Amino acid sequence: MRQVFFVTSLALVLYSVAVSQIVLSGPDLRTFQLTPAKLPTPSLKYKLLFDGIAERIPGNAAVLYIDAIPLMDSDAAPKADRALDAYKTGDMDTFHSIADSFEIAQLLKQLELAGRREDCNWQTPSREMGGQTLLPHLAPLLTVAKLLKVRILRQIDQGNTDDAISTLRLGYELADKMSREPMKISGLVSLRMMELMNDGLAQLMNRPDSPNFYWELAPFPDRRSAIRIDMDGARSWSVYPSPAVAHSAGQDLSADQWRLKLGGSALENTSQELLHRAQQQYAESHKGRLSDAEATDDAIVLGNFYYHEYEVLADEMHKLRGFPYPVLLVLAHRFDEIKSNLNDVQPLNPFIRGPIELHNVVWRFGYTDRQLAALTAVEAIRSYAADHEFRLPSRLQDIIDTPVPDNPVTGAPFEYALENEIAIVSDPHSEEPLKYTISIRH
Repeated sequence: MRQVFFVTSLALVLYSVAVSQIVLSGPDLRTFQLTPAKLPTPSLKYKLLFDGIAERIPGNAAVLYIDAIPLMDSDAAPKADRALDAYKTGDMDTFHSIADSFEIAQLLKQLELAGRREDCNWQTPSREMGGQTLLPHLAPLLTVAKLLKVRILRQIDQGNTDDAISTLRLGYELADKMSREPMKISGLVSLRMMELMNDGLAQLMNRPDSPNFYWELAPFPDRRSAIRIDMDGARSWSVYPSPAVAHSAGQDLSADQWRLKLGGSALENTSQELLHRAQQQYAESHKGRLSDAEATDDAIVLGNFYYHEYEVLADEMHKLRGFPYPVLLVLAHRFDEIKSNLNDVQPLNPFIRGPIELHNVVWRFGYTDRQLAALTAVEAIRSYAADHEFRLPSRLQDIIDTPVPDNPVTGAPFEYALENEIAIVSDPHSEEPLKYTISIRH
C-alpha cells in the first residue's frame, strides 16, 4: 500500500513540476516588420504538415518517436535551454556556438519517418494505471522540440529558408501527434511544442526573404480535437487511485476491496450526515430498503457513493467537450466551481481529486489556437500589402482574397487599428491579451 501511495504521489509531483515548466503565462506580444509577399504558386508550396495523401506512409509514429529519444546527446536538454536563452537575450555568439555543436542528423531522419506516419497510437495504459501512469517519453520529446527550434533559428540566421521550413514541419508534426495521447499533461506538452514552432515561424516571417504562409496556416487543424482526447483520458488520470479500479468500476466489490481503494481516512472520518446520504443512495441504486443499506458494511456503501459522485462529476465535464471556446471557457469555469464545492463537501472522496483546473487547460488550448489565428491574420495582411502597393488595410474586412479568421477565443473578429503606417491586431480583453504590431518594409 505504501508503494502504491508513493508511486501515485510521485506521479502527481512530476505532473505539477512539468505543468509549471510547460504552461506559459502572460500576454502574447509580437512585432512584425514584413516584406510584402504574394501567395505562392502552387498554393501549398510551403507545407507546415505533411500532405495526407501524397506524403504519408501507413504505420504508428509513436514507436518511431520513442526510438528517436536515444539519438539525442545526454546533455541535449540543458544545452538546448542555454541556446534558447542566449537567443532570447541577444547573445548570438553563445547561441551560434551551441547551435552548431549539435549532431542531430540521425535524429532528424527518425523524426521525418515518424512525421510521415499516418497514425500515432501511444498505447498509454491510463485506463489500467490511472494516476499512477508514468510518461517517461514526455520530457525528452519536449527536448526534441526545443532542439528543432534551435535548429530553425540557426537556419533562419544562415538564410536557409527552405531548410527552416522543413524543420518547422517536423516540429509541427511532433506537436500534432503528441496531442493524440489521452492525458492532460501530454496535451499541455503538445501545446508547448506548438508554441515553440509558432515562435520559430514568427521569426521566419520577419525575415526579408520569407514566403507567405497564409494558405498553410488558414486551414491548420485547431487544438479542440485534442481537448476531446484529453477529456476522454481525464476520467482515468484524475480519478482512479489504483491500477485495478478501472477493471473494478461498476462491479460489486467486497468490503475489503473497497477499504483498500478508499483508505482508512475516508472510512474513519466520514461524517454521519454524509454516511446517511451514502446509505440512501445505495438503497436507491440497489432498489432496496434503507434498513438494508444501514446493515451493509460502511466501506461498501461509501465506496459506491463516492464512485457514483465521481461518475456524475465526470459526465459534467465530458458533456462540454464539443463546445466552441467562448462557450467552453465559461462552462469550464462553472465546472471548476462545481468540483471545488464538491471537494469542500466530500474532502475524503478519493475519486474527485484532480491536479489541474479545467478552465486553465481549456484556456491553454484556446491561447495556442488564438496564436495560430493571429499569425494567419499577419500573413493575410502581408498578402494584401503585396497586392496594394505596400499599403496596409484600413480594416480587416478590406482583405478579401485572404480572409482573416476570427479570434477563436472570443468568436469575434480580432480588434484592428491602423495609425502612422503601423497596424495592430489585438485581443485586449482576454485574460492573457494578444497584441501583434505590424509594419511594412519599403
